[in-house]
Amino acid sequence: MRRAAGGRFLPADDKSLGLTVMLAAVWPFLLAFPAIQLTSLRQTDPFSTGIAGGLINATQPLIFMVLFYTICRQNGLAQTHFYWPVSARRTLKRNLGWLIPIVALTSFFLGALATVAHFEYSDALAKLALMIQALAVSITGGQCCTN
Repeated sequence: MRRAAGGRFLPADDKSLGLTVMLAAVWPFLLAFPAIQLTSLRQTDPFSTGIAGGLINATQPLIFMVLFYTICRQNGLAQTHFYWPVSARRTLKRNLGWLIPIVALTSFFLGALATVAHFEYSDALAKLALMIQALAVSITGGQCCTN
């Protein structure tokens, strides 16, 4: 977005928005593609079903978090179109840099455990994954709000 006369914002051009979305879609697609291949097998065992469910579950939050990470890149939409301050972009990008792997990993475990019906200790592992994910999101929210 760019500033128009009078301080209003004009929408970002379609090319920069499209390129940002395409750049952000790479990692979620790389996780979703093997999951789709695993679910299309004729006879699947519980292990491959759990892996596919975990990968699909991990891509859902990853789509939005990688999009925000890509928006905060140097010369990205946040800088050139939205005019976000450097400190806000840097704080969000730094926090998303460590939050993305934690949320992706815990979402994978949650999806795998939810997909497989008979797994010993699945409730305890699912609760642990939820607590780790909630703690990581809380720390990120606190750090982003204080900076």
